[in-house]
Amino acid sequence: MRAYEFGAGWALIGPLSLWALGVSQQVLVDVNAHLRFELVNHSLAQLARHHEALEERAGRSLRPG
Repeated sequence: MRAYEFGAGWALIGPLSLWALGVSQQVLVDVNAHLRFELVNHSLAQLARHHEALEERAGRSLRPG
């Protein structure tokens, strides 16, 4: 599965969530370089923290973070 996202953002929560759901290839485009690694790390920590609840909500297993 592939995805394209325009406006990937500061924390990449959208692309990280898609990856967890099984999207293996993504093209991320942003006009301005707003990416902040500390926010990406925070997003990863939040996905890990809520992994079980997210799996339950998705109704399927997610990739381990």
